[in-house]
Amino acid sequence: MNGFVDIAAQVLPNMVHGRSAVLSADEAKERLCAYPRKNIKTLITAPLFDPRVQKDTEFLAQREEAIGLAEVVCTDMVRPLRILPGALLPFHESLLTLREPQRFALWHTRYLLLQLPDAPLSPAFYDLHNRIALATGLVPLIADIERYFDLFSLEDFLAMREAGIMTQISAGGFLNSANRKLALYLLANHSIHFVASGATLGSEIRLVEAMQAIKRALPLEHYKRIKSNPRMMLSNADPRSFLSAEPIG
Repeated sequence: MNGFVDIAAQVLPNMVHGRSAVLSADEAKERLCAYPRKNIKTLITAPLFDPRVQKDTEFLAQREEAIGLAEVVCTDMVRPLRILPGALLPFHESLLTLREPQRFALWHTRYLLLQLPDAPLSPAFYDLHNRIALATGLVPLIADIERYFDLFSLEDFLAMREAGIMTQISAGGFLNSANRKLALYLLANHSIHFVASGATLGSEIRLVEAMQAIKRALPLEHYKRIKSNPRMMLSNADPRSFLSAEPIG
């Protein structure tokens, strides 16, 4: 069976992930070693970079060092992991002046993983989304969309879909029974495009479990498409491919 790709892996030692969590070297090693057992073969790392409080050069140097440490762990694995650089950035105007934005994209792709503030959706969201896309030359991808299930209405999510806005849900967020019905609806209607290991450190990696639940709940072809979306991203597929039922050639 082909392995899974995690586009928002939180595995790097001594780096901030999500909103505040930091992994120690031992915790990072334990987490990394769990991935092959889950048939996850490729990781795009997603440490938090906030240009309002961090220097880009310092973050990039720290990320490079952390990936190097992670790769040392992986050399001892029977089934080595492929670890690729990425980042999680705040959805904020500071991104409009980001130097070398491509270095913060998910690997060498055109996609930029962003974390929204914990606030209801406002009309200014669409304007800033478009400005970030123009300023960086990259496609914003909203991370851990389940965080906003209690803040956004169904109409908000459908409007985001119509505006071509891409989203990712965490495995743990999908598996939360309170979220499942809405998450499946949004996945089925191409309003959520990616499933990743997710936002919460210190918990079991549940990406495969989430994908198995999606396989049971949605038509097989739809499941296969959701599973293949991360590989499509790694190939730098056209964003429109993720917003429709059929890939764009």
